[in-house]
Amino acid sequence: MKQRFLMWGLASIAFVVTLAISSWHEGLWPYDGTPTRGNRVAALVSADPVPLPSQPFAPEHPAPPAATPLVVAATPPQPKALQQPETPPPEEAPPPMPTAEQEVDTTEFLAHRDRAAQHSARTR
Repeated sequence: MKQRFLMWGLASIAFVVTLAISSWHEGLWPYDGTPTRGNRVAALVSADPVPLPSQPFAPEHPAPPAATPLVVAATPPQPKALQQPETPPPEEAPPPMPTAEQEVDTTEFLAHRDRAAQHSARTR
């Protein structure tokens, strides 16, 4: 129980010291003769502010005018008379579809299975 009080005490002391240092850096505890945070803010406010643009995200340069597409009057080409080939090309039969037996090499599969069984038997 004493250890728990000691740990909570150390943690709270570390928190208070961190809070004190950060507030000192923020200007809540000024040195004598140094301007306080309020004086620094007042000095910044009294300076001439930079005017903001009316549209800050608008493009700086205007976009070039869009090009108008040219419309050209064209006469459609005259359709040519289709020439029928004298002899039709011979129709080729599609290649046969592979079967499941051709895709799987059973001897390779069995060899792999046997190697895996031997490996698992050695590791036991």
